[in-house]
Amino acid sequence: MRHLSMLLLAALMATGALAQNYPSRTIRMVIPYGPGGPTDWPRTVESFQKHLKNGTGAVSA
Repeated sequence: MRHLSMLLLAALMATGALAQNYPSRTIRMVIPYGPGGPTDWPRTVESFQKHLKNGTGAVSA
């Protein structure tokens, strides 16, 4: 019984190696406020700094 449970545990742990990388493509975040607006904080996260482009034209009246 002990060997069977160890074999089952080893099989379950091995399936994690088969997982795919997520995301497999670039994520584009569209924030409808200008730079410095109320929802600008996700764009200032350190890991996103190299992929960001601050642009104008997202805010409309």
